[in-house]
Amino acid sequence: MGTKERKQRELENRKQFIIEKSKELFFQKGFSNVTIQDICDAIEYGRSAVYNLFESKEEIYGYVYIEAVKILADLLNEIEIEKVNPAMTFAVATKQIFKFYSDYTPYYKALFFFDTNHLACDQIPERILKVKYSEKERAMKPVRYLLNLGIKKGVFKNINVDNVINTYFASILGIINMFVTEEMLGFEKLGAVLDYHAQIYDQGLMR
Repeated sequence: MGTKERKQRELENRKQFIIEKSKELFFQKGFSNVTIQDICDAIEYGRSAVYNLFESKEEIYGYVYIEAVKILADLLNEIEIEKVNPAMTFAVATKQIFKFYSDYTPYYKALFFFDTNHLACDQIPERILKVKYSEKERAMKPVRYLLNLGIKKGVFKNINVDNVINTYFASILGIINMFVTEEMLGFEKLGAVLDYHAQIYDQGLMR
């Protein structure tokens, strides 16, 4: 390995180190309560060392956000679409979303924060946002496939698939976020409510 390649690898390792340490702080204290100085103190680097690699705290958080979207996309793509009855599209998707919330709660909260905090989101560099959009599209792929299959087989009405997906995810995330922010439901109760919500959606789309 040449000197240039070695230096590049060292920079990438340092960058990943900063992301991982920052993530620990974000998960522990919340994005709004973490400053660049907090990050510098945790990694024992000067501010210039951080700003040489990242434009802002929002950029660092953007990488955590991308991790969250990738985890959700991976979970949804675990759905074995060839074995799923299209009439159960949202039932199976909901189980994976609930798994994301229950097994990866800090990542879920990271995703929720940036999706609702537009001032912070607007400061993420465009190259990171492009990855976000790509991963969100990958997350929707199995759901979109099953809905289109359901239409083709006459199981579902002739619906606008993208509109249905958008309204479904907005509503299911709203239910979870109500649980997160207000603690209105017990954990098992939340799962039951989400299952019922999915059942209503699946049945409502049928002919």
